[in-house]
Amino acid sequence: RSVGITAVGTVTGPGGTPGNDALEPLVRLRVVLWADNDDVGQQYMARVAARLKALGCLSVQSVDWPEAPY
Repeated sequence: RSVGITAVGTVTGPGGTPGNDALEPLVRLRVVLWADNDDVGQQYMARVAARLKALGCLSVQSVDWPEAPY
């Protein structure tokens, strides 16, 4: 936070998706999602992005780093 970046993580695991109550505080922010570098992680983060957009979040971006280790 001291450099102007707040980071949060999810604990649902790749089989779940955070609920609206957990995601609602992020709706007013510029959200940058960083998925695990595997198919399951990418699918999980796509669900999170979709839920944020459905809640009205206007700024949802993703980190694209295909060479990242996993």
